[in-house]
Amino acid sequence: MPGSVFKLVTAVAGLGSGAITPATTFRRQPPAERNGLLVDGFRIQDGHHPATGSTALDLIGATEVSCNIYYALTGLRTGGAELVGYAKRMGFGAPLPFDLPTAISQVTNGDGRQPGGFSDDVELANASYGQAETFVTPLQMALVASTIANDGLLMEPRLVTSLTGEHSGTRTIPAESMGRVISAANAKSINAAMVQAVEGPLGRMFTTGAKVPGVTTAGKSGTAELGGTGEPHSWFVGFAPAEAPRIVIAVLVEQAGRGAEVAAPIGGDLMTMYLRSAS
Repeated sequence: MPGSVFKLVTAVAGLGSGAITPATTFRRQPPAERNGLLVDGFRIQDGHHPATGSTALDLIGATEVSCNIYYALTGLRTGGAELVGYAKRMGFGAPLPFDLPTAISQVTNGDGRQPGGFSDDVELANASYGQAETFVTPLQMALVASTIANDGLLMEPRLVTSLTGEHSGTRTIPAESMGRVISAANAKSINAAMVQAVEGPLGRMFTTGAKVPGVTTAGKSGTAELGGTGEPHSWFVGFAPAEAPRIVIAVLVEQAGRGAEVAAPIGGDLMTMYLRSAS
């Protein structure tokens, strides 16, 4: 279960389908911050950002504070068919073309009668911020982040980029495109939102330690509630430098707590080490 890192998929679907723009706000969002967003009798809570008060958040603001209500409303407006459809463009619902076998990621189990296979609007709203029947692999979420970092174009993942033999020299394994997912303009809008989620004054509370020193860093943390008494999964996905990405990373620490406390600083440390070693 991905928790809030899945909001990136919802942003891709919302912008790609035209359901929202980067400037979209929802009048229902500010009043719902106090008592929750009521969807068909189910109340979606979002108590993580009291500092925004009665502000109607746009894409950047909602991503910075990881607003569940904004993303639930975005998912409902986008619709189940478009959410699942855009996720499929990034590899959900089928084995990834990779040198090693990976589990299949899903937005929903597809048993429902509503568009996209959702059972009802409650499942769709919850899936839109990474809960419900949504399950992902770290590689899949790295591909989502990579799509955004690469201006909306998804590239096939490779285990190695070149092979070197003693007598044959070096043979480069070319990068293969899996197709355009969203426009470059929309990808840049999500990129900007992810930068704010790491570097913004409120975003830093949700991605503690993710920033690479001296480098503009984009990212999104996630805390995947599992139910019961166990600790949630800790997630972080990101890339750097945001304006010309050289590394994309996905971190999952199972049952380790909040994404900001565990996965985000690991992601920041690993990106920092990579960029220092590659310079």
